[in-house]
Amino acid sequence: MQEFIVRDSDEKIIARVRKVLNSDAADKLEGERTLRFTTLLDEGLEKLRDEGKYTVEFDDDLYDVVSFQKSMSGNLCFIDISCEHIAYRLNEHKKEYFSQTGTAKEILISMLADTGFVVSDNVPVKTMTYSSQQSATVRAMLLDFAGINGWDVVFHRFTVSVVPHRGSVLDTKILQGNVLEISKTINVTESTAAYSLKLRPKTPVAVGDEVHLVFDRLGIDDKVRVLAIKRQPFISEDIALEVGAYEPTL
Repeated sequence: MQEFIVRDSDEKIIARVRKVLNSDAADKLEGERTLRFTTLLDEGLEKLRDEGKYTVEFDDDLYDVVSFQKSMSGNLCFIDISCEHIAYRLNEHKKEYFSQTGTAKEILISMLADTGFVVSDNVPVKTMTYSSQQSATVRAMLLDFAGINGWDVVFHRFTVSVVPHRGSVLDTKILQGNVLEISKTINVTESTAAYSLKLRPKTPVAVGDEVHLVFDRLGIDDKVRVLAIKRQPFISEDIALEVGAYEPTL
């Protein structure tokens, strides 16, 4: 059963949320992962204190609560909770200078030292030198290191992976019968295209996948990559996609 498990800083369970009024979960190829939901202020959520630090477990992953809002309308009280993936904690760790020669895993282990995060075994086997000549957060260095080598970063709980290609490299054809909504926006000045889609849940697709969009009536026959997926847990099984050409950013 799907649920949001809210814990305090001592990892004590405060609440198990299985019903929400609205929710949004976003996962982006560039490393951004966020979660937000609104529910009734009960079942233990009323125990959240202004000075407290809380985490939310969802879909076998962990998120830090970055803000919450308590409100009342009529006789009902509500709470809106906003979260970001625990990998953002790497922004709290900064290095004035970093230089390392070795395998990708050795460099990542050194980079992540004393952060509480570990490196996955799923790392390309390659020896190199990486240097950061100016003060930067570990998260920024990690994304820079991956970007320089043309790799994607994957976060899962406290584990960090860098992979040559996140998602499937084989084109998944997306046809009209599987799509609820689609739009293509052309930036004439920059000669770029942006797409947004809303799919039925029966379409197997993940962040990073290569997809082939075929919509004859819109003149679309394009091969692009899934840049982001947005869901509404507990509310809808449909998924929203952002697709296009991938340009890594910090």
